[in-house]
Amino acid sequence: MKPPRDRFDEGLMMAAALGLMPASLVAAVTEAFEPDRLTLDERRFLAGPLIVHDSYRGRGWSETLPAWVKDMAMSERIGIVFGVTPQYIVGPAEIVAVMYAAGMEGPLGRDHADLYCWATATAVAKRDGTTPAAFFANLGTKPIPDSDVLRRGGSLHETYRYLAEDIRRRVIAAQADREREGRRAAKAEAAKPKAESTPAPKPADPPPDYPVPLSLFDRR
Repeated sequence: MKPPRDRFDEGLMMAAALGLMPASLVAAVTEAFEPDRLTLDERRFLAGPLIVHDSYRGRGWSETLPAWVKDMAMSERIGIVFGVTPQYIVGPAEIVAVMYAAGMEGPLGRDHADLYCWATATAVAKRDGTTPAAFFANLGTKPIPDSDVLRRGGSLHETYRYLAEDIRRRVIAAQADREREGRRAAKAEAAKPKAESTPAPKPADPPPDYPVPLSLFDRR
């Protein structure tokens, strides 16, 4: 996608940045008023659930994920699909959302641990208005530059690309499942005889997270 060039894009992203419009609503508004602006997969990525690591034996580490990480991960998607941050497949906060529970559950391989540190440093710096270098300085470790992760040939690029593409596929697939389920429910309601038809109960909000096993511990 190209960077935004009109007030429609800028207005949507401003509203999202201020917390006035969640990513799912941005996707709905875009589909309603600018249906050709995004591809179907981009709209599904924007509206889809947050992917988290499926904790071993239901330990529930994902339930302790800080709310700001979830909010930032969803807002990152807006910049990605509208071309503001084309360097990302998924954003750093979304990487944190997946790897947080995995890191709590057990030791990560070196590359995954470094990727997690990079993503955490980048997300925290954005939250606090500082720099990733400050985060690494507090840890007393050498900073991991963006080029190691985002540039082809970087030491962590393949680790990032593999995981990020997997996350994005799962988000899109989960949203497609939601949409199919919604259509089935609407069709079933419409098929009821009028005499038996009753106002459909409001469907429960879908869970904000979609636990999936990513087998992070199988790759070193």
